[in-house]
Amino acid sequence: MRLELSCHDRAASYDDVLNSLFSCTQHKVDCVSVPHGYMKIVSEFSEDIDISALIDFPYGLSETEVRIHSIILAIRKGCKYIDLVLNGFDIENKNWSSIRKDVKSCLSVCKSSNVKFRPIIEYRIFKSKDMLELCDFLYSLGIDVVITSTGTIVDDVTDNVIMSKEVELKTGIFSIICSNISSTEQVKMLKDSDIYGVRIMSASILKFFFENGV
Repeated sequence: MRLELSCHDRAASYDDVLNSLFSCTQHKVDCVSVPHGYMKIVSEFSEDIDISALIDFPYGLSETEVRIHSIILAIRKGCKYIDLVLNGFDIENKNWSSIRKDVKSCLSVCKSSNVKFRPIIEYRIFKSKDMLELCDFLYSLGIDVVITSTGTIVDDVTDNVIMSKEVELKTGIFSIICSNISSTEQVKMLKDSDIYGVRIMSASILKFFFENGV
């Protein structure tokens, strides 16, 4: 199972971010994700651990041109992944042409710099069938991994796992879940689910993961 850490708490201090990065380098963490504005803080760690930049986080409402500008700046700072929050309004209204333009434009910029592009979809605000329809559409555009939540909306870990497994089994896209994990039962469920990836939301929960055999 892929394991990532997210540092997107607005109240986090510089020391908090650095401590999280140190935790990642000490453990077997595949990637740390930060809002793209944090890249100037964490860029010096980019040789020690893969960094993903969260773009247009957490609402995904900016114009494509603004998003592309943020992507370019983040890539210049050394990120290996771009995680873009998709526009919920376009998804809700099934505005496929707008989604296609946005995704293909951002994906093209990432490919030209050999950077992995991963859409973020806030699964809690969509029906399951719409989530699956969207992932089918993204797969047709060349997307192979999605992150199923921003981690900013309270959710149930079990619901997140169920939705993520549906995405993996029915669309061919791998899923990374981002959710509050607080019990050994939840850790065991995640391990047993054989989900592609989990994004942990704090260094303390990351430590909890490792203490429980992940």
